[in-house]
Amino acid sequence: MAAAAAEQSAAQMLGLDDPEQDDQKVAAASLLSAGARGLKKKMCHKDFFEDQKGLSKVLRTFPSIRFQGKGHEFDDLKVLMRNYERWFKELHPAIDHVEDAAMKARSVLQEKEESPEDGPGKMSDPHEKLHLLRFRYKNDPSLTGATQ
Repeated sequence: MAAAAAEQSAAQMLGLDDPEQDDQKVAAASLLSAGARGLKKKMCHKDFFEDQKGLSKVLRTFPSIRFQGKGHEFDDLKVLMRNYERWFKELHPAIDHVEDAAMKARSVLQEKEESPEDGPGKMSDPHEKLHLLRFRYKNDPSLTGATQ
């Protein structure tokens, strides 16, 4: 009997049985469900090789970076690092530091991974995909945004 009274008073203290707070309960539930959707996306080969925000974006946008040249190497390096940081932020917004993103990308791209879109048991080889991307880059001027 005492446990039921303690349980009932806890519900009353929290306002769980108060019908006037139903609208606040709905708002709280929507906030909680919104937080569950914000899970980090796992970094995979598809992000780098098939997504338009991946390495193909680097090939399209980085050639247009203007450097100052000899005597301004430090400033040019800052410009290049800023562009890499911006690219990593677009690719994976959940990673805060460019160093962490680079290390994570390196570890992901050193391993083969199973490719579900190719079928069960098919492996995605990052070295092969990188060679194919390089081949397309060298043979297709439209990939870099260059005009002839």
